Amino acid sequence: MSSITGIQDITVHSNVPGEYQLYVEAWLSDRIQKQSATSEEPAEFADGLCYASTYVSEPPPTNPDELVNLIYELNTMGSFDWVDADIDSI
Repeated sequence: MSSITGIQDITVHSNVPGEYQLYVEAWLSDRIQKQSATSEEPAEFADGLCYASTYVSEPPPTNPDELVNLIYELNTMGSFDWVDADIDSI
């Protein structure tokens, strides 16, 4: 699982009572392979911009710092299926 190195954007949607969608754009570690591994050197990776969403049943915090902490916690629990973002489309 990649770890979050920075959060670009968080959007909260609530279309159904008791269900909240969290949409996140974040920089994740080791998403872009910069150089292939050789017999002498391991592969080299860089952070990459990704997006994902998940649903929660409790209202997410309105405090920005607490919302960021929730995103980190949910990522640690494996709640996000991250997709690599196309830089040209952002």
